[in-house]
Amino acid sequence: MRQLVISIVLFSFLFINLTKMSSASLLHRVFVYGTLKTTQPNHDILKEASNGIAKFIGKAVTEKAYPLVVASSSNIPFLLPIEGKGKNIHGEVYSIDDKMLEFLDDFESHPTLYKRQKIPVSLGDKSELCWCYLLQKSKPELLQLPFLESYDNNDPQVLKYVISENVMDPCEIDLPKSK
Repeated sequence: MRQLVISIVLFSFLFINLTKMSSASLLHRVFVYGTLKTTQPNHDILKEASNGIAKFIGKAVTEKAYPLVVASSSNIPFLLPIEGKGKNIHGEVYSIDDKMLEFLDDFESHPTLYKRQKIPVSLGDKSELCWCYLLQKSKPELLQLPFLESYDNNDPQVLKYVISENVMDPCEIDLPKSK
């Protein structure tokens, strides 16, 4: 009888720890380059516990060049899905859980406005594949805008982000108004 109790306790212990390990494996790496970065207008979304878990891992740079532009009447930073054109983009990597990934998919209007896909980024001295939100469709005129290497809403040279509740059609993104 004593061995049975010990076996049950051991089994329970292993089951609980395996469950914890499997939930830890549900973490995803996401590369953010715009308003979700530290000190930027939407960063609080990543800190809000009700949205899920987001842990800052470090600063990173895309291994491939992409065009990063600011456009629309809300001055939104958009990463265009054109590898090799533009600049290597500076951003941040977060480890997030399934709940935060689902929240970010909704926040970024994936897959309508943005498409979430994995891209390689350099994080310190190592390379990682991270989820990133790239603009799904865009006007060719967006390629005429200045390409940024890093988005910073606090930079006086960058058009200020305007918070909006409207979800836009990616084919109807306006070019930004001059300062």
